[in-house]
Amino acid sequence: MKSNFVIRTLTGFLFAVVVIGSIVFNQYLYFVFAALVITLGMLEFLNLASGEGFKLNKWLLSISALSLFFAFVVWKEKMQIWGFFVFVMLNAFVFIAELYKKQQKPFVNLSYAVFSQVYIVVPFALFIYLLTFPGYFYPYIGLAVFVLIWANDTFAYIFGVSFGKNRLFERISPKKSWEGAIGGGFSTLIIAWIISNYFAILPFVHWLVIGLIVVVFGNFGDLIQSLYKRSIHVKDSGSILPGHGGILDRFDSFLFATPIVVIYLKSFAI
Repeated sequence: MKSNFVIRTLTGFLFAVVVIGSIVFNQYLYFVFAALVITLGMLEFLNLASGEGFKLNKWLLSISALSLFFAFVVWKEKMQIWGFFVFVMLNAFVFIAELYKKQQKPFVNLSYAVFSQVYIVVPFALFIYLLTFPGYFYPYIGLAVFVLIWANDTFAYIFGVSFGKNRLFERISPKKSWEGAIGGGFSTLIIAWIISNYFAILPFVHWLVIGLIVVVFGNFGDLIQSLYKRSIHVKDSGSILPGHGGILDRFDSFLFATPIVVIYLKSFAI
């Protein structure tokens, strides 16, 4: 038990260092980091689907996902067009290939193929907006979003272990409790208030709303990932992060909360 805690803590620390370094150094390092996570996330997601009998070309779809990410992040219009062109052509090939596979439910395969790319790529592409919100590279809003996500997860776990009695969503995630969710939520809003005192580029009310978005949609992201794993009878999405599971286990809150944060800032904070 103690050994597992040490491994979990060490892995979490190294993971945080890599994420923070990839965000604050410059946007190009973030591009490399995001491309790596997208690739690993796609392979992880599609491996889980394949384990349930859905036949998908994992590497082809991973390359397609990277081309979609590339189309989002490059600034030159011609390069964007090429990125979208590769994405469309590879997906067209995936669709056409289903004609020859003689699968009983081909559109289930195609649903997994399309959904996996949108689910994993779009949040990482939109996150770039948080790194350049003032119109230039300013990584601290994006970093703050990660801090709030980590705070919500960490304090929800602490409060849940210490006081959790009432299950939040037992059918999907038996260990999550209302006490943990509420404790994590209040702690996250306090940290959002602290952040607002140091990064006045956004007023407190915006930081408060971002904190609320992270609490609500981060928890839903976690539950949706749990729903996916439970539907295919696995505990973790992978084992690449000892003590923490897979890539998707670590980014489940991020994948769901980030698009909502970006939409909010684009709508109300400009």
